[in-house]
Amino acid sequence: MNEFMSKGQAHLWNLEFDTLRWKVRYALNNIDNLSERNDVKGALEVVLDRLNNLYEATEGEDDE
Repeated sequence: MNEFMSKGQAHLWNLEFDTLRWKVRYALNNIDNLSERNDVKGALEVVLDRLNNLYEATEGEDDE
């Protein structure tokens, strides 16, 4: 936790990252399962979209 993040914010970030990790783990566990292909693709798209949003929201914060 850095000086700019409260305990509550850190908890929310940890929940967000845990959710993203679960989605990637699910995708990796089912990547070879043809019947799960659309779910795997969807899980990875959700993770990529959320990571892009997090990146854009924090872009440039270290420049201050």
